[in-house]
Amino acid sequence: ESVAWWFSLSTVNSTGEAPKALSVAEVLCVMRNIYALTFILVASMGLGVTEKDLDKATQIKVLVGSMLFGISSLPRICLASVRQAVDPKEHVVILSNLPVVIVGLFHFIWIL
Repeated sequence: ESVAWWFSLSTVNSTGEAPKALSVAEVLCVMRNIYALTFILVASMGLGVTEKDLDKATQIKVLVGSMLFGISSLPRICLASVRQAVDPKEHVVILSNLPVVIVGLFHFIWIL
């Protein structure tokens, strides 16, 4: 992910145009967030520590929760990648982060 961000941002700095690598960097950023959340959810349910395997219903819940988190983080990632060019107002930034906060709170309550 960091190499993709470096390449795309150095291209933006030299040419002034956003390359396709910027989209790759955004996708990798979302995938990193999903992986981290899935790891935390699965570890909090005891996989590998107290449980050998999770039951099918729990696996589906983790999959759905992780996908919801990934989908809700897309506006935040996309706005963050163009924030210098667009200069969004404060309420737009808050609204783009609100879905991630709501899904994150849901996951936090679910883990407890």
